[in-house]
Amino acid sequence: MNQTPGPTRVGEGDLPPSRTRRSLGYFPAVDGLRALAVATVMLFHLNKSLLPGGFVGVDIFFVISGFVVTASLAHLEFPGILNLLSYFYARRLTRIMPALAVCMLVTVGVYVLLIPSSWLSNLTEHTGIAAFVGASNIVLARNSDTYFATTSAFNPFLHTWSLGVEEQFYLVFPFLLLFHARRRHTAGQERMALAAIILLGIVSFGLCGYFAATNPKYSFYMLPSRFWELAMGMVLALTFERWSGRVARLSPMAVHGIAAVAVVLLLVSFGTLSEAHFPFPVAILPAVGAALAIVLSAALPRYWSTRGLAAAPVLWVGLRSYSLYLWHWPVYVLMRWTIGLDTIGLQLIAVALTLLAGHLSYTFVEQPLRTSPRLKALPRGRVALGGLAAALIATGMGATLFKAQHQISISQTARYRDDWYTGGNSPLLPGPEGCSVAQSRRPIADGSVTTWTRQGCAAGAKGGRLFVIGNSHALAYTPMLRQFALDSGHEVRLYFRSECAFLVLNVPMSAETRCIRFHDQAQADFVKDLRPNDILFMPSMRLDQGVNQWGDDAPSIADPASGAAAMTEAQAVLDHLARSTGALLVFEAPKPVVPAPTYRCIDWYMAENAICKAGLSIDKEVMLATRAPVLGKMQQLARENARVRIWDPFAVLCPGAACQAMDGAKPIFFDRHHLSNHGNQMLRAVFDADFDKWFSAGAE
Repeated sequence: MNQTPGPTRVGEGDLPPSRTRRSLGYFPAVDGLRALAVATVMLFHLNKSLLPGGFVGVDIFFVISGFVVTASLAHLEFPGILNLLSYFYARRLTRIMPALAVCMLVTVGVYVLLIPSSWLSNLTEHTGIAAFVGASNIVLARNSDTYFATTSAFNPFLHTWSLGVEEQFYLVFPFLLLFHARRRHTAGQERMALAAIILLGIVSFGLCGYFAATNPKYSFYMLPSRFWELAMGMVLALTFERWSGRVARLSPMAVHGIAAVAVVLLLVSFGTLSEAHFPFPVAILPAVGAALAIVLSAALPRYWSTRGLAAAPVLWVGLRSYSLYLWHWPVYVLMRWTIGLDTIGLQLIAVALTLLAGHLSYTFVEQPLRTSPRLKALPRGRVALGGLAAALIATGMGATLFKAQHQISISQTARYRDDWYTGGNSPLLPGPEGCSVAQSRRPIADGSVTTWTRQGCAAGAKGGRLFVIGNSHALAYTPMLRQFALDSGHEVRLYFRSECAFLVLNVPMSAETRCIRFHDQAQADFVKDLRPNDILFMPSMRLDQGVNQWGDDAPSIADPASGAAAMTEAQAVLDHLARSTGALLVFEAPKPVVPAPTYRCIDWYMAENAICKAGLSIDKEVMLATRAPVLGKMQQLARENARVRIWDPFAVLCPGAACQAMDGAKPIFFDRHHLSNHGNQMLRAVFDADFDKWFSAGAE
């Protein structure tokens, strides 16, 4: 506005901006509002019952962020886009990246050192790597679990989703402010920029509603459905001169009214909101409450609520809110994994550790870099590029730590991984001379079909194929199925989709809507491919778990009406498969279920965790009585259908008076009911014998 920018040249990105209007200044109460936001989030994550709606603190952060980031540039004009970009990104990277990188690297290091690797929590690594580059929200949005799922409470990088939203916002922010921040702009262009931000905010709110109905995780995690909250803060900053004076001149009654509305909205949000309709439409409550609080904080610094938010203890927390937010969740999660987080004493320790880590991060990481004279003297473009390079280096270091987890970890699951893990690369016992197993995989209706065939030896393949279908319990048999293909020469095909059990006998498959396509496609394959000398094996968890491996109440599957419908469905499915294919249809009789998840309780630093108190053994007679109703249903189906068989691994897995999770120093179960690799090898002989017998009978 003051001068015409010259042509772009080398170093233009480092030309200083000019001030064309008064800076909005520093509003201490806004930092106090940050303190309120981080405190509510910390309480919610510590114990949901303490503050059921405390998660809305993140929504307050979004509104504050939109306001503060815009206010930091609203009084400046730049000679060119490169100047704006270099200035903005130098400030943002210096503000965000150092503390994030330190927290992330420490968390990854502790995680890989102490926490057992588990396919049940394999999202952790993907989230962690993405968090270094501001993309963890995208990873989480594509995951099957929601933010409020119990499994999410064991991902130490879950909280970085909000940083991902903000970092993606920063990618577009300078362009939203481009007309407003360039020299020689007009008042009309300022109004156009403001109108564009308001319009994008309205569209974003509409997208939030659309995704809430069609894909709730996108509504929660993604920038397009969250931008409206950031836009509220932007609009407040861009229109500050229009409303601040008017608010300052309001009558005391009107000011009290605004304060009352803000307090009510925030209290309602903190105390009553649940995830059922979040973020659409109820996130509007904390967002508007935060916006009103910002209005009072900026326009009336001497108002009583503003003075309260600016009190020294509140400001201490507010100034450290970023570091506190970064550290609180990893501290909570790592404690939850190890010593636990279930008592008041442990929760107080978690809060104390968070405050200590947040203070150290603020004092020795955030502040030195933000206030460094040497850093301020460097060209802004170099600072921005240096920050980006540091982020990439930190990402590489984090990825290296994750990759080395099995070498670094002190957990027994890492030290003796060949006994624990059941992946497709687990070692096989020697088979016929010169023989090996070839593996192929293809997708099927959101699941997969993995085929193992014997090759490379004179023995060759045998007639009759073993088809297997199920969820994680079928997948946990991978070592035994690969071994069977090697030993016997029978081709083995595994139809797998997570959480999609086949004929669970207590709940109809049709009740699991997400699994219908998979089950329908699998049954179509069976009708087309199964032959009379083939076998279909159907392993699954068919017992009530009581408590799952995360310490959460597992859903009950003991509803009588549902069980009757499931049996009717099973009879129809088995009759159809038997008539159309002639194959043998083999159920897996229920395996033992131990009280505590083995891999979470085997290490000394986890032994006192509350989830381990129940122990790693259960009385054999209790277990036999527990499984009797389900076994009775299988026996009924076998009496009604001559092609149905039952394979029972119970005697091998529970040979004594008590069913144990461990076979001496080796695990039988990885968690409570999924077999370990050693458990697979224990069953090798009986599985080979029983299925060879059935194949021989089928061939005759």
